[in-house]
Order: sequence, then C-alpha cells, then structure tokens
Amino acid sequence: MNKLSALMGAKLESICESTATYEDTDNNTTPLKIKGLSLAFDKGSLVIENPYQLAGAPDLDSLIGSRIIDAIAGDIELSLAFDNSAKVSVSLRDEDFSGPEAASFTPLQGDIIVFN
Repeated sequence: MNKLSALMGAKLESICESTATYEDTDNNTTPLKIKGLSLAFDKGSLVIENPYQLAGAPDLDSLIGSRIIDAIAGDIELSLAFDNSAKVSVSLRDEDFSGPEAASFTPLQGDIIVFN
C-alpha cells in the first residue's frame, strides 16, 4: 500500500497557521520555533513547514471544499493535486528546510507520514 493513499480523496475543511517547537535534548541550545500551515482534511491534517507553491487557484482558502485527487512525493517536492485543478507543491530540497521535516500528515487513523 502506498503511504500517500491516506491522502487520496481527502476533502480540505480548513486552513490555519501552525507553530511547532523542536528541542534538542543533547545540549542547551535555544528551542527551534517553526511557523507553518495546518491544512485540516476530513481524513486528517497536513502540516507544511517548508516553502510551498500554489498553482491553479488564487489562494489556499479557495481550495476549501476541494478533494485531493493525486499525491506524489519525489526527491524535490511533495505534490498534491485537487479536483478543482489546483496544485500545492511543498519543497523537499535540502536548502529549504527550516526544521527537521518539510511536512507531516496525521491521519485520523493510522501512522503519521513525515516528509523529510
């Protein structure tokens, strides 16, 4: 089973800003605070922490109510195609990482999928 199959058919319900704090337990460095986006779907939530691009829609809010019809994770990007012809691409390039992961999907049931 493809790990991205959990995203297929997922309907986008809402979008909000997210904040994550990462701490290194091996030393006393300042915690890393990352601002990103949280996309809530009917099948779980996708948190995006790396740069992303939107094509085929004026803004992310216009995707609310749309469903994912294709999801591909390659070496340089995570690509999500929606049923309204829009596409969200999240960079997986090393130089674009601001934290330990580019994005993560937490399904309502099953294992968390981390894109890094």
